[in-house]
Amino acid sequence: MMGFYYFCGILLFINGILIMVLRKGFIYILIGIELSLNALSFLFFLASRSLGNPHGEIFAILLFGIAAAGIAIGLAILINLVKAKGTQDIEEFKDTGG
Repeated sequence: MMGFYYFCGILLFINGILIMVLRKGFIYILIGIELSLNALSFLFFLASRSLGNPHGEIFAILLFGIAAAGIAIGLAILINLVKAKGTQDIEEFKDTGG
């Protein structure tokens, strides 16, 4: 039964990576990152439960906080870039310089 949950977690992680790679919009990239981090948290929690130690659960809670902070920073960057360029397409941001 645990193998099914591991399979679902790996499938979610792969879907998040594919969203990050194949989509061009900034929002889709943020969604892919969030999906990948949540899948990793799920896998850490699952491994912790199957091994019987709380280290994976603690790391999963820490990873949730990191994911939330990363998404908040990403949305702040997106808002500033959309104000400057008027679009959220990643291809348009290549010439921003810096």
